[in-house]
Amino acid sequence: MKNYFLIVLLILANFLPIRISGSVSLRRLAIFVGANYGGPDRKKLKYAISDAREVERVFKEMGGILSSDEVLLIEPKKRELVKEIENFQAKVDELKEKHNRMEFIFYYSGHSDEEGILLGREKFYYQDLKNKIKGIKADMNIVILDSCSSGALTRVKGGKKYAPFLVDSSIDVKGYAILTSSSSEEVSQESDRIGGSFFTHYLVSGLRGAADNTGDGRVTLNEVYQYTYHETLAKTEKTISGPQHPNYDIQMTGSGDVIITDVKENSAGLILMKDSYGKYYIRNERERLVAEINKQKGKTVEIGLEPGEYSIALERNKNYYTGIVDLDEGMFLKLNDRSLKPEKKEYAVSRGGTEEGEESGEQVLISKPIHDFDHGGFGGPAVKMGFVNGSARLLVGGRGAWIIDHKLSLGGAGYGMISQLNRTVDSTNREFKIGYGGFEIGYINRSDALIHWNFITLIGAGGISYVNPDEKENQHKFFADNGTTSTFFALEPMFYVEFNIAKWFRLCLGGGYHYFSIVKGKQYFQPGELSGPSAELVFKFGRF
Repeated sequence: MKNYFLIVLLILANFLPIRISGSVSLRRLAIFVGANYGGPDRKKLKYAISDAREVERVFKEMGGILSSDEVLLIEPKKRELVKEIENFQAKVDELKEKHNRMEFIFYYSGHSDEEGILLGREKFYYQDLKNKIKGIKADMNIVILDSCSSGALTRVKGGKKYAPFLVDSSIDVKGYAILTSSSSEEVSQESDRIGGSFFTHYLVSGLRGAADNTGDGRVTLNEVYQYTYHETLAKTEKTISGPQHPNYDIQMTGSGDVIITDVKENSAGLILMKDSYGKYYIRNERERLVAEINKQKGKTVEIGLEPGEYSIALERNKNYYTGIVDLDEGMFLKLNDRSLKPEKKEYAVSRGGTEEGEESGEQVLISKPIHDFDHGGFGGPAVKMGFVNGSARLLVGGRGAWIIDHKLSLGGAGYGMISQLNRTVDSTNREFKIGYGGFEIGYINRSDALIHWNFITLIGAGGISYVNPDEKENQHKFFADNGTTSTFFALEPMFYVEFNIAKWFRLCLGGGYHYFSIVKGKQYFQPGELSGPSAELVFKFGRF
C-alpha cells in the first residue's frame, strides 16, 4: 500500500507547502516573464513566451510551487513587472510568520542588452532589477535570465562570485543565486529545431531529471547549472553566432545545496536504465520537444513527465530509433530500447557542398535494430485456494521466473495441499494429499504501472498419495509401485493483477482454473473431481 500513500501525498502537495524535513516548512514563490517583443529595432523572438510557460509548468509540476504562489507575465510593461515584484515583497513578509523557510524564483525570457532587460520599448536596468529583487526578504532568491548579454547582471556591484559546488545535504543555505544564459558580450540563441532557446531547453531538461548526477531523484541548483552550462555550450559551439557561455553569480551563506525540483513530485515519468546510452529526444502529443538527454552508460536517469503519450527518438552510434510510450497516472516506465524501431534518416546537403552524398543531394542512414535487452527475475512464496472434490482446499508453495524485457516471464512453480481431504475408498477412510508443479510461461503488461496485469500458464505434473488414519504407520507413499498413489498431468492458466509496492517487492492477486488428469496409478477420483477454479496470492521479491 506504500504507493497509494505516496499518491495521497502527491495530491496533498498541490495544496500544502513543501516539507523538506520534519522541522523545515518551505514555501516557494515565483514570477515568470516571457517577452518576444524587445522594441522596434530588434527582431521579434519566436519562443520567449513559450519558454516562460514551459519553465512555469516544470516548477509547478516538480518544484513545489502552488498556483496561488506564482504569476506568469506575458509581454508586461515595466510598471506591471515592478508592481508584481512589490506584491511578492509584501507576500513574503506576510508568509514568513508561518513558514521558517522562504524561497523566491524570478525567470525572464526575452530581449536584453548590456544595461538591462527590454520590455517592449522600455528598459529595466539590471541594477534596478537586482535592487527590487533584493527587497524580497526570502531566505533564498534565485534569478534566471535567458536573454542576450544577460551575463552583465552578474557584474553589477553588490555581488561576489562563489563557486556553486556545494554538496552537503543540509538545507540551511541562504542568500541569492543568479543564472544567466550568456556572458555580458554574447547573444542568447533560440532554435527552430528544439522550438525554444538552447539555454531554457536544457534548463528544463535538467530540471525534469537529466541533471540528477547523484541519482537520488532530486535536482539541485548546482546540478542544474552544470548540466545547462555544458549542454548549452556544446550545442552552440558550431552555430553562426558562436558559443554561448551561461554565467552565474552566487552569494550564499551556510552549507548545502538548494533542491530545485523533485522528480517524484511528478505523477509519471520515464526511467532510462544504466545500460542505456545515446541521445534521447522526448516529444509530447503536441510534438513539442519537452526533454533532450545525452545519456551515458553507468547511471539510471529518471525524467519526470505528465501523464500522456510521448514519442521517443534515440540517436546511437549514428543509428536512429523511434517509438511511442503512453504514461498513465502513477507510472514510471522503464524505457526498453529494444521496443524502439530503427528508422531511416535523411541529411540534406547544400548545393556546392563537399559532404558525402553530394551527387544525390542527400545521404540516407539505415539504422540497425537494437539487440541489447533488459532482464530481471523474481522469487517468492505463494498461497493458493483451489477447488478439489467440490470443496476449497488450501495449498502453499512458491513461484520464480526470469523476466525478459519486462514482458516475457519464464519460470516455474510448485504447490502442496495442506488442508485435509478425506474420503472413503474400498470401505476404508483415506486422507489424501496432493502436490503439483511445473514450468510457467507468461506475459506481463506494462510492468512499470502502479497496477498492471499479467497472464501465466503452468504446464506440469503432480501426485496423489493417501494415509489411512487408522493405521499406525502414518506415512505417505508417493509414486509407490503398489498402486496406492497416482500421478496426473497439470494445466493451469491464471490471470493476475499486480501491485507495485516497492522497487524490489510486488503483491500479486490472481484467479484461474486448474485442470488435472490422471495419467498413471489408481483412479481415486472420478474425471473432473480434481479440476476446478483457483485463486492465488503471491509475494514477489526481485528485480522487475
